[in-house]
Amino acid sequence: AVDFILLATALLLRDVGVRADHRFSRWLALGAIFSSLITVLGYFYGVTSLYTITAYATMAADSALCVLALGLAILFARPEHGFMRVIAADSPYGALTRRVLPLIVVVPVALGWLRLAGLRAGLYDVAFGVVLVVICNVMLLVALTCMTAGRLIRSETTGRRARLEIEEMQRRAVALEAENRRVRETTRVKSEFHAS
Repeated sequence: AVDFILLATALLLRDVGVRADHRFSRWLALGAIFSSLITVLGYFYGVTSLYTITAYATMAADSALCVLALGLAILFARPEHGFMRVIAADSPYGALTRRVLPLIVVVPVALGWLRLAGLRAGLYDVAFGVVLVVICNVMLLVALTCMTAGRLIRSETTGRRARLEIEEMQRRAVALEAENRRVRETTRVKSEFHAS
């Protein structure tokens, strides 16, 4: 019920003209998304304490997915504001964010599930599982950082190449203009010579 109150308030504040209300709307939607993610991950990992408040008060998985979808819809309804502007940007940085963000979300969730599955199967103890997940997360962050740096370098190289081509075209235009002036001057001198 709290999630739906957060979402309803976020929807009401979304269309208010004050900029601070837009920010508040986004934070309310993020609160509902966070709460629903806890429930969804509780069901995914089989940890009942993440989605059970009391013995009779639980949040259903489909309700949690609905809250998650509604929260994301509220965020994407105004892509020109806040951090959604970066994600929705029609630029290399926006494209890079859209490529990296799913990996940042999905891979740690999958690693957590694998850790729990291995622990439940008795393949290793708790400490080893934690070390394994930490190492995998560090490797993920290093790989994403290198991938991001590589894409930024390629983008910068392309931009530098385009700037050099523009400078070369400008030099050619200046040279052509100078040649055009020389030809016009030569033509003028010839016509004066023939006229006299």
